[in-house]
Amino acid sequence: RKGFLSFESVEGEYKVIEPDDDQEDAIKEAGSEAAILQKGRFYDFIVQGSSQGEGITPLGLSASKLRSKMTPSSTPSLSSLCPGWLVQVKLDVLAKNGLCITFFGEAFRGAIEVPHLGAHFVPTDRTESTEWKKVFGQVQSFTARILAVDAATKLIRLSLQHHLVHFQQPKPLPPVGTVIKDCQVLRMDPGIGALLVLPENDDHSSEPKLQKKASNRDLMSIESYHEGSKRTAVYVHISKAIEEKDVQLFAREFAPSTKHDVRILSTQNLIDGVASGACSSSLVEAHVLTHSDLQPGKIYRQVPIC
Repeated sequence: RKGFLSFESVEGEYKVIEPDDDQEDAIKEAGSEAAILQKGRFYDFIVQGSSQGEGITPLGLSASKLRSKMTPSSTPSLSSLCPGWLVQVKLDVLAKNGLCITFFGEAFRGAIEVPHLGAHFVPTDRTESTEWKKVFGQVQSFTARILAVDAATKLIRLSLQHHLVHFQQPKPLPPVGTVIKDCQVLRMDPGIGALLVLPENDDHSSEPKLQKKASNRDLMSIESYHEGSKRTAVYVHISKAIEEKDVQLFAREFAPSTKHDVRILSTQNLIDGVASGACSSSLVEAHVLTHSDLQPGKIYRQVPIC
């Protein structure tokens, strides 16, 4: 079902925020009494009439009328939370694998895991960097987007990824088939895989468009977080990391801060904004990985018969 909001149906003054506008400055300029209209935000509307012939319902936006129609039973519940909501959260606890946060006046608790902190922190030794704990020890409140809600288990997952918070395309990733040298391991998951960061000179990403206009301005003001938000990462599964299927060898070879050559295999992970790659010599040195690598007229030798 579709709805249509006419500006004439908005109570009092209103201000439309465009994607390139500075959100915080626009809200201050509009004043607390003004209605802020922005793509991607969620609003409670008042249905002003039945659907028209086209099936479009006329809507109204009135804070005073909404307050008069709200009842104690209409306060938010866990089952009413939806993925995609943009919420202001407060830091509760720094956990081993991320952040425990609260929102809606501490009515709900959620978690932001390390891969969704919105920045990659490079280790200086063979252990995973804990720089993110220092960063979030300085900032107690920030904006995050809900990724998943499980009412049965009462689990809420949120993200600080820049492209998710601002409803933008992820940072551009290297083309499939590209071989990038000296990628550094950020995190090693024993028996699973490793997350590597692209070196700065080969980083195909660019600084986020709203970097200076981000809603999490306090976070962006911290240099280590600012730099980490511009880094691009690639995940390598253990099956594509080394030729030998040896878990212990993988743990030694892919310890944090070690460097490896990586070939990009996929760039389809739009939620995490992380590419998939391979480090094994057979894949890095392969002449053909996808159909686009095939060249008409070229002779290919020792082709296996399926």
